[in-house]
Amino acid sequence: MKRFGAAVLGLGLVAASGAARAEQIVMNQAGHSLTASSIYLAQDLGFFAKQGLDVQFINTGSGMKSIVPLVSGSAQFCACIVFHPLQANHAGAADTRMIAGITSGFATKIVLHKDVAERLHLVPDMSLKDRVALLRGLKIGVTELSASTDQALRVVMMTYGLNPERDATIVSLGGLPNLLPALQNHQVDAVSGSPPVPEQLIQEGTAALLVDPIREHVGLLDKALFMAIAADKPYLASHRDVAERVVRAIVEGQSFLHEQKEKAKQVLKEKEFPNMPQAAFDAAFDAQYPSYLATPVMSRESVDAVIKITAQFLPGFKGTYETLVDPSFAAATPH
Repeated sequence: MKRFGAAVLGLGLVAASGAARAEQIVMNQAGHSLTASSIYLAQDLGFFAKQGLDVQFINTGSGMKSIVPLVSGSAQFCACIVFHPLQANHAGAADTRMIAGITSGFATKIVLHKDVAERLHLVPDMSLKDRVALLRGLKIGVTELSASTDQALRVVMMTYGLNPERDATIVSLGGLPNLLPALQNHQVDAVSGSPPVPEQLIQEGTAALLVDPIREHVGLLDKALFMAIAADKPYLASHRDVAERVVRAIVEGQSFLHEQKEKAKQVLKEKEFPNMPQAAFDAAFDAQYPSYLATPVMSRESVDAVIKITAQFLPGFKGTYETLVDPSFAAATPH
């Protein structure tokens, strides 16, 4: 059963002591993805409930839509792709702070439809620069313009001399699930997507891998903080205890993910991705696993990397580690 996009099982749980009703909070995310595995585990294994939290998750869609509930006040926390709270702060629409890191590195992959790969003579020993050059003239699907899938594609293209505006047609497909049928049905020649979509397309024989930015160290994509828990600064000031409990629950999820990898993998498959073919799930999980942070601490290096990437897309962006991150929540949580 998907957790994002629907109310989560277990709402109405009382705090572990039984002495008080659970604190009800809303957390949103762009879509259901393995990127948020430590958060899913915190829910599925009862770590949020243990902290006296009754968490409702909502799915917002990709891009700037993913920050709207936080900005509007309808959600207290966002499991955000980091670019979007930075973008909201830059626009003056919000004053958010990141309080816990979830993943580091853009796990996005670019895959070609197998027919396109054959037509363009993609071969395993082709250099990265030559592979990126194959994108010239193609119609490439992303979740949303300005979403992480779009950013990663543009960074890859610019790093190897292509102009994303001139040398390819980039198409917004409206969300991660839409990438699958778009490539399967030849609506696009290639897609830029995050796990489990590229792995599923490759496993079923629809696609061939073109670029893996993390493994191939493209630009700063392998170093940048990617997903973090964000909240509005005034909310954090007035609800510090709630935020600390959220971070404690996620730390338990992170610890379980790293200390009991195979059990975590089993829980995620059964609870979050029951309908995905096992081989595709295994490939997606293994691809995503190196990006999972073992603690909520967000390193200055990873934040500086995402700031540099953000500055490529937001002229005049002046965010700093100090104005974007509140490290006190991670520091206050044993890990």
